[in-house]
Amino acid sequence: MVAARPIAAGQPIQPEDLRTVQLGINPVGAFKDTQGIVGQTSTLPLGVDTPVLAQHLAAGLATLIEPGERAVALKMDEVSSVGNRVRPGDYVDVFFALKRDNGEIDRSQARMLLSRKRVLAYGPGSLDGPAPPNGKAAAPAAAPKPTEQARTAVLAIRVEEVNAVLLAEANGRLSLTLRNPTDAAVPTADLYAAWPTVLQPAIHRGAKDATPVAELQGTDRALGGLAMENLAQGAQAQRGAVGVRRFQAAPPAGRAG
Repeated sequence: MVAARPIAAGQPIQPEDLRTVQLGINPVGAFKDTQGIVGQTSTLPLGVDTPVLAQHLAAGLATLIEPGERAVALKMDEVSSVGNRVRPGDYVDVFFALKRDNGEIDRSQARMLLSRKRVLAYGPGSLDGPAPPNGKAAAPAAAPKPTEQARTAVLAIRVEEVNAVLLAEANGRLSLTLRNPTDAAVPTADLYAAWPTVLQPAIHRGAKDATPVAELQGTDRALGGLAMENLAQGAQAQRGAVGVRRFQAAPPAGRAG
């Protein structure tokens, strides 16, 4: 299979981008049909009549991440990862505990931070595999044994959730809780006020007010940032601030476990 027209790097390959030709040689990683190519993305630009090879196609965890998600590695130990029973492909909830001592009042807290997040990798085990050389799907890498100590877990989370995860890990303790993959229940996030952003939303020409924080989604909300004070105290400390409204969370990724 060769490129029937120029294919840009990062562009999903469509059937009309390909055509079959007879080559005088059989390059390593060549495909005999469109199976294993269509829907994949090339890691480099391909000119017309350039053979499409397996090594040209994106591979690894990046291909398993849904649009709007990011892969984030979290520090783990035996206790915080369900006794090392977590496996790539599992779904977990993420809780965090924050120790705060304000004089005579212990303001420590624990609460759910993320719900129903997909585990992309755990220790040496990972869902990704090598690029398939013949158009066949790659097999997932072997999962670690239950007794093997893993130090990291890689989760797929929404980009707007990354700030909270980084702050919680740096200032508290994260714990994974394993859940049944058929359990699709998630919290009703719009029952709670949205965290204010570090960067204040701009007031655009012709508008009376700034964009409400609750309306910021994806990378826009991630760019706005999150302060540790607001993560710890919640939005109630800023209820009088511009843009604090109920926040409609993005739906979880639809992959089955």
